Amino acid sequence: HFDRAYRRFTGEQRSFDEIARMSRVLIMSTTLAAELDLLAGRLARIADGNRHTQDYTRSGLRKALIEVAARFPVYRTYVSPRGVSETDRRYIAWAVKAARRASRIADPGVFDFVQGVLTLDAAPPAGERRGAMLDFAMRFQQFTAPVVAKGDEDTAFYRYSRLIALNEVGGNLGRFGLSLKAFHAASEDRARRWSWTMLGTSTHDTKRSEDSRARLAVLSELPGQWRLALRRWSLLNRSVHGEVDGAPAPRRGDEYHFYQALVAIWPGASPADLRERLKAYMLKAVREAKQHSSWINPDVEYEAALERFVGDALQNELFLKDLKEVMPRLAHLGMLVGLSQALLKVASPGVPDYYQGCELWDFSLVDPDNRRPVDYDLRRKLLQKNGNPLKDLADGRAKLHIIRKGLELRRRLPQLFHGARYTPLYADAGMDEKICAFSLSDQKDCMVAVAPRLFASMLGNDLYPMGEKIWRESRLVLPEGEFTDALTGRRIAGGSQRVADLLADFPVALLSRA
Repeated sequence: HFDRAYRRFTGEQRSFDEIARMSRVLIMSTTLAAELDLLAGRLARIADGNRHTQDYTRSGLRKALIEVAARFPVYRTYVSPRGVSETDRRYIAWAVKAARRASRIADPGVFDFVQGVLTLDAAPPAGERRGAMLDFAMRFQQFTAPVVAKGDEDTAFYRYSRLIALNEVGGNLGRFGLSLKAFHAASEDRARRWSWTMLGTSTHDTKRSEDSRARLAVLSELPGQWRLALRRWSLLNRSVHGEVDGAPAPRRGDEYHFYQALVAIWPGASPADLRERLKAYMLKAVREAKQHSSWINPDVEYEAALERFVGDALQNELFLKDLKEVMPRLAHLGMLVGLSQALLKVASPGVPDYYQGCELWDFSLVDPDNRRPVDYDLRRKLLQKNGNPLKDLADGRAKLHIIRKGLELRRRLPQLFHGARYTPLYADAGMDEKICAFSLSDQKDCMVAVAPRLFASMLGNDLYPMGEKIWRESRLVLPEGEFTDALTGRRIAGGSQRVADLLADFPVALLSRA
């Protein structure tokens, strides 16, 4: 449903993989053209050193390198004088196979040669020729990293805007979300093998802040409502569209991107603040996309039309009236997602990292928007404030409460988060997909995290996913013992417990065995 809404509105039919490949080729033919030529020259000299490969031309080798780098499944390999790992061999083989399948190069045997050099399989045990191949393999992996970064993150991420919450560094835009079982499997693997890895949700380099992404993620639960909102908003803003060279400005893809960016940060500090931030963001977005403008060759007319559209749309009374009707529930659901996200982050195996300002709600776009000054005095005041943190969900105290209590628990029981046993817990009575819960335990201590999910269909007009009305008779089976909820102070017995009791007073639970 979400794919259909995106394609109908924008007319974009290509997959992300297609767009990423084209974007990488663009980067290799412009920004990184000199580096590519140097690599092709080095590979041609290596080819000249063997009678079986000396007929490969520099031009043909250059094309083969483009095809392989355009399909590389990771940023880089780690070939070294010590050799090539099996993991890197798989990555190289995958990229070469995909390149060969799609290539129109006259002699596909050139790909065997490229693979042999990158894996050092074609290299003799020692000597100058092996050194040349090792040098090439190490230079190639220094080449693919910026190709992927500039081609995917700095180009394709701004061209493919199906759901921009997914357009994040290290993300896979071809995969629309993760199942609950896959989440538990990844967490279990991290607990076992990578328990000191960083858990980051916002950084100086993320395309959107954690809370902006959480709000946008709610759209994935409401594809029908999103499609109807797009139709209404486009009609309401038809009068503020411009035209450049006989084509509408902004184009449909940029308009679609704008509506998501607006949803992510609405309402801003003020109407003027919202307009200026979105003007700056959309200018950056179209230049990064390099379709209708770019940093190197800006299209002044298109950029001016886009800026006028953003400014006029955000002063269009009918459009603003519709936003004011739609956004309160969407923003509320997004904050609930944010609370569950904050709980899972602080309770999961690994090391949670908190970017400046994200102790409270932070609705930011890409830099420099995510580097605005942080009000630390406000955070100090809220830390000292007593009372129910849910009294005003918008002030961020509920999120701050989860982070504070979660970090206190981690300080008290550090061993649980670095190598303890991870056990998924599933609710019953039809609520198995509505709860993400797990325990971390060793021979002495135990912790349980309980975070609701998929709120849009669950809540209706209810404010919070709490109590018997929401959870009815659904139960979770906790480990044995007596537990205390770090967030509410309530005492809870182990064994089979009603979710309605676990989540009676707060939207998430963080239990530790007394």
